[in-house]
Amino acid sequence: MTPLDAEPTEEAVPAGAQEPARSRARKPQKPVDDPEPGEARSPNAEVEWVASTAALADLVERVSADAEYAIDTEFLRERSYYPNLALVQIGWSGGIALIDPLGIELSPLAE
Repeated sequence: MTPLDAEPTEEAVPAGAQEPARSRARKPQKPVDDPEPGEARSPNAEVEWVASTAALADLVERVSADAEYAIDTEFLRERSYYPNLALVQIGWSGGIALIDPLGIELSPLAE
C-alpha cells in the first residue's frame, strides 16, 4: 500500500489547528426590477436578432438615442491566420441585440 492509498485519519490535522471553512454564507441578493434610466439592464432582457441591414439601421438609431451602450464582438479563428468577425452584441438600457455580420452590411454601425 502506498501513502496515496492510505485512508485519511484524524492525525491529518495537527492538534490545535482549525480546519478551513468549507462554505460561506452568501448575502441575499435584492430582486431585479426594470432599471431606472442609467442603471444596468436585467439579465432577463429581451434579446433581438438582427439579420438585415435595414434592421441594423433601425437598431443604430434606437441605441444612439441612449447615453450609454456596450459592444462586444466574437471572432472565428478556425482554419485561418486572421480572425473572422462572427457575431456583434450590443447592450443598452432598451435591450440586447445580436447582429449576424456574415449576412449583412455593417456600415450602419459606423454612424
